[in-house]
Amino acid sequence: MMEGSYDQYLKTLGKRMRRNLRYYTRQLFDKMGADFDYIRDENLISQEIDRLFTLHYKRFQAKQKQSIFQTNSRGKFHKKIGKLFWENDILRLYYLKVRNQTIAMIYAFEFGEEIFAFQSGMDPEWSKYSPQTILYSRIIQEAFSSGKKRFDFMRGTHEYKFRWTKQSRNMVVVDMGISAKGKFALSLKEATTGAKNLVKHIMAYQSERN
Repeated sequence: MMEGSYDQYLKTLGKRMRRNLRYYTRQLFDKMGADFDYIRDENLISQEIDRLFTLHYKRFQAKQKQSIFQTNSRGKFHKKIGKLFWENDILRLYYLKVRNQTIAMIYAFEFGEEIFAFQSGMDPEWSKYSPQTILYSRIIQEAFSSGKKRFDFMRGTHEYKFRWTKQSRNMVVVDMGISAKGKFALSLKEATTGAKNLVKHIMAYQSERN
């Protein structure tokens, strides 16, 4: 839960984290004139989601890692969802720009008194300025200013999330098949999972015997 002011919240962060936030904020905003906001034009949703995917891909490519988020089908899905959420004032495509160049983005949803950070992207050429961290700081600051009750980093236990908070919540996932195709897909998934677990048990058993 978000209580008090942003300045009070900052005091709960680690000393190194606070120092980095001050330093990189000065570098990006005071010296380079960075711009922070979220997309406010419905006509830009499609191209900005493409930009998010591009930045996300670049970041993972720079780390020589792969991300399941980077697929064509997901891009089409999020463009549809983006427009639907825009119509309901839920979509928040936050960005950080320097000299009109987008260097970091965070794809989030605002619902009720909460903000949910779903995905992010960053230009690795700007990594030395920690633009993603600074973008998170600006969003959290705005959340405090607008009276939000919670900023949710959503699922995952990535190390960077625990620089911001020590709190976590459990998430329960329920799979349900409604249509005949859905029920078939669910049963196929369960069968595949069961087969994988069986193979793991067999391999573990053989390993113990050897």
